[in-house]
Amino acid sequence: LRGTSQSIVLSGSPTATSGLLLDPGSSGSVVRNIAFSSFAAEAIRLNNVQNVSVTGIRSGSSGVGIAIYGTSNGSVVQGSTFDRNTTGVKLGSATGVLVGGNASGQPNTISNSVREGIFASGFCTGSQLVKNRITGRATAYNVASSRGLTIVR
Repeated sequence: LRGTSQSIVLSGSPTATSGLLLDPGSSGSVVRNIAFSSFAAEAIRLNNVQNVSVTGIRSGSSGVGIAIYGTSNGSVVQGSTFDRNTTGVKLGSATGVLVGGNASGQPNTISNSVREGIFASGFCTGSQLVKNRITGRATAYNVASSRGLTIVR
């Protein structure tokens, strides 16, 4: 799913509480250059997918900007903006996921979250949070209930 720019916006409503939901049959997908706004639940959810790339997206005013659950080996979230969400990025027993990166354009920007920039719980073995920019007054990282997660600030 590729937009021509972030001016293409998918918006939530009372009946559309979640945005883009990617389940195991979606492995190998690429999501980029699209904005998501006003979803009560997740703007984007990855659930047990492999090798999914999420780049250059913008999520604002949703419950969660992006949520990643289960074995998602090889999935990468880079160069995206999560602004004014309750939680910017949520990992739930998500293994083998990379969120951010060291090179130019790879870190994500997470700002003005209501609760936390990044929340993680469960066994997140092999998952990494690398050089993400988290601003605002909320808790940057709420990862106390996760195991196996690497954070590079």
